[in-house]
Amino acid sequence: MDGKNKDEYHVKDIRSDQIYWFDGADPRASDAATVRLLLSMIDSVIQHFKGRLPPYDISGRSRVGVYF
Repeated sequence: MDGKNKDEYHVKDIRSDQIYWFDGADPRASDAATVRLLLSMIDSVIQHFKGRLPPYDISGRSRVGVYF
């Protein structure tokens, strides 16, 4: 590995994907209509089950990781 850090070697030479953390309010995602629709559907499911699955308290979701 020519003195490179093991993690640095893998990131540069093996991984070619890019990770983007997405939430519906992010202006960079204005063209991602399908992802926005999916997030809207997930939000609807969360709201539907809020308070209906004891002992769990579903109050929301975290941002979504989109991998390219």
